[in-house]
Amino acid sequence: MMLSIRYFGGLLMTVKNEASFEQIEMNLNIGGVLLTIDAESLKKDSLINVGVNIGGYSMSANVDTKKVGVRLNSTVDIGSLTIAHNSFTGSATKTQCHVETTDYTNATSHLNVNAVVGLGGGTLQETQPYQFPGLSS
Repeated sequence: MMLSIRYFGGLLMTVKNEASFEQIEMNLNIGGVLLTIDAESLKKDSLINVGVNIGGYSMSANVDTKKVGVRLNSTVDIGSLTIAHNSFTGSATKTQCHVETTDYTNATSHLNVNAVVGLGGGTLQETQPYQFPGLSS
């Protein structure tokens, strides 16, 4: 499945319990992506690719790390990344990160997220501190 915004705007995606997909592509020229992973299990291993030219992404993950392993590989050309999630380990610099949940290798299923930002930033945290205007959780 491919979700694309040609000019500007935002994408909000939540991965829930028992989600079943192979690959999702999200691309934006100008805007942002809010990605929430709130699942105790997934039906299969999955991949999400996020591409933002100008703007950024915010990702939160609330998973049972023994059942769902989450990996984030991300780069930012101009800007910065912030990793603020205690269930993730790996390497992170201002512009690159390769992190995964603590029990990723042994988890029953895996969700890999690849995120690339041109100008802007990305965050990984335990919960989403905000939503797009007009949306409530």
